[in-house]
Amino acid sequence: MVDKEDTTEMMAIRKELEKKLGDKVVFKKAKHNPKVLRDMAKEVDEYLHAKILSKYETQSAYSVGYNPREEVIDIRGKLTDEHIAELTQKFGADMLKIDPKEFHTSH
Repeated sequence: MVDKEDTTEMMAIRKELEKKLGDKVVFKKAKHNPKVLRDMAKEVDEYLHAKILSKYETQSAYSVGYNPREEVIDIRGKLTDEHIAELTQKFGADMLKIDPKEFHTSH
């Protein structure tokens, strides 16, 4: 998945990969810049911890990560409708995939 497919470097990489792999490689134009999403996942994690969960004094476990296949930031954890509304307002609903079920960590 690439953000800018018309750069000289990307066109050379694409040509080489297509030559070596033929139809075994698929290039897909990203909906969102992958680096921006990876960076945003860190920002969402920090915001969720510092601004939302601390405000509600909850100790719920949660997970935040970049999902390259779906091109979203996955958020899992016991979140209320208020938490979800706050996150989507700040970061955009199209950038987030939220599963508000309780999240358990394994040791």
